Amino acid sequence: MTIELVNPCGEFTHTEVRLARRPGLRTGMTVGLFHNSKMNAEALLEDIAQQLGDRVEGLKFRRISKESSEPANFSTGFLEECDVVVAALAD
Repeated sequence: MTIELVNPCGEFTHTEVRLARRPGLRTGMTVGLFHNSKMNAEALLEDIAQQLGDRVEGLKFRRISKESSEPANFSTGFLEECDVVVAALAD
C-alpha cells in the first residue's frame, strides 16, 4: 500500500520586494493606531503607543477601530490627520 501526501496549500511563488520608505518620527507628528477589534489588537497598539511616546516627545495619537467582519471605513478623515499609521489586524 502506497500513501501519497498532498500539500493542501497548493503551489505558490515568492517575489522579493523592497519595503516602502519609513519616515522618521518627530515632535508634533500624529500616529494613527488602527485595529480590527480582534483579541489583543488594541492592547498591542497601546503598547506600541507607549513605546513610541517614550522615544519621541510630543507625538499625538489618533485611534480608530472597526469590527473584524466589516470593511474599513476611513471617511472620518483619519488618514488625512495621520502622518503614519500602525495597524493591528489579527489575533
